[in-house]
Amino acid sequence: MKFNVIIVTKKTLIIFSTLLLLIGSGFLYLAKINFNSYYTDESIPIMAKPQGEQAIKKDLNGDGKEDVLYITAKEEKYYVEALINKKTYFFNEKKTLKTLGNYYSHWPMTINIIDINRDRIPEIIIQSSQENTPIQHIFTWNNNEFLDIYCSTNNILGILDSSNNKTPKLLSASLESSQSNIQQYLMKEKNLKNISYEKNSLPGLNSVIQFIDLIEYPYELSETPNIFAPNINSDELAILWQLDKENFTYTFQDCFFRDDSWDSSNTLSSCTWTLNFKKALKNSDKDFSQISFKICLNKINNEFFISLIDNFNK
Repeated sequence: MKFNVIIVTKKTLIIFSTLLLLIGSGFLYLAKINFNSYYTDESIPIMAKPQGEQAIKKDLNGDGKEDVLYITAKEEKYYVEALINKKTYFFNEKKTLKTLGNYYSHWPMTINIIDINRDRIPEIIIQSSQENTPIQHIFTWNNNEFLDIYCSTNNILGILDSSNNKTPKLLSASLESSQSNIQQYLMKEKNLKNISYEKNSLPGLNSVIQFIDLIEYPYELSETPNIFAPNINSDELAILWQLDKENFTYTFQDCFFRDDSWDSSNTLSSCTWTLNFKKALKNSDKDFSQISFKICLNKINNEFFISLIDNFNK
């Protein structure tokens, strides 16, 4: 029996190992860029800024293939389009609100990609502003186009019954309005059915309003209202005293909320709100930025209390 013997020199082995290392590093680099630049979970907001063209990779039409959502700002005006199967589709606004908003460094566009009606085709939820007016749009894919099924100038937008056995609801309101002015819709297939006649409230709104008041309060806090859960982390609560209010002011802009969990009777037991604020340097009319807070609320004895606070600059 004969054996074929392959002799590998030390120099060849070093070259081969180096090539493998470089190829492996290249794949890791590409994976890192791909993940950081494009991947987004359905519930994570994307902050769109006009630093070139921003892209989000996601299946947008339910065919199981990855599509690309592009966000651009030309002459400060936002444009959104999608590349699906090598064809471009534009997001055209309703005539009643003929704008996707303008770019401002202190109030950039936020996009949430969520399958509201559970048909495995996500809705594109856009929040932005124009001349200090909040703007809301919801687009859905239908018959080879993106339809603008909802638009408003409210500053509160949220989803309830998103993952239980009830029909998902969309709620929109303005912080300045009363509970009676909440716009409520059932999301069935590709349509919204107005059910604003039902007297549903925004979950945890009382605690949310008081939290907003705490952020906007122009001085350092001496005490806090009874809106926090007993088990809230003290480091998270300390955020309220780290806002440097001697030098900065804070103004509420808009927010988005969604439900997280329910009890055995499908009654809401926890939800998450993301609140956006304009941060301005005192005695300056130019130094603006945005700061956001994610707060989680849990129901305790039929009332919602804040159990988690996280803040991040955008």
